Amino acid sequence: MTNAKKVNIVIIVGYGNNRTEKLCSDKKQAKKVLGDDVAERCQSIMNKIEFENISAFHPGYYINDLISDLEMTQEEFAKRLNITPKNLSDLINGKASISENIAKNLSLMLGTSVDMWLELQKKYDQKVIEIKALQAQRDEEVDLALIDYSYFENLGVVNPSKNKTDQ
Repeated sequence: MTNAKKVNIVIIVGYGNNRTEKLCSDKKQAKKVLGDDVAERCQSIMNKIEFENISAFHPGYYINDLISDLEMTQEEFAKRLNITPKNLSDLINGKASISENIAKNLSLMLGTSVDMWLELQKKYDQKVIEIKALQAQRDEEVDLALIDYSYFENLGVVNPSKNKTDQ
């Protein structure tokens, strides 16, 4: 069975038009790209989940862009949002979801709607479910390809066929 969890880390260095992205499959690879020291201090590592043609961006991805655009530190943004810097870091890195309280504070702070933030989280969660279901389906297809069709014929669960498409 193939690995059912495929998480990529997109490392974004800089902001606006001066930003560059590097796709890494895990934190170890991110450290190789940036170096141990920079990777530990880098505040712009985002979780982005991809599988085949589906991408899921965590709402924290957009919050990090806002922080950069507003030229604020994460600590300052966290204070204005009335959460701890650790909670903001978890949110930015996709380790925490946007709660109703955070959505309310974001909407007050940025002039957006509460529903917009909750909808971003909901769409992200739905995409993650879609990705996991597709991954499970692909894993099952790989497993079934390893089993000879005659096995199912002998069990009587499929009709005998010489046509590879039918099989």
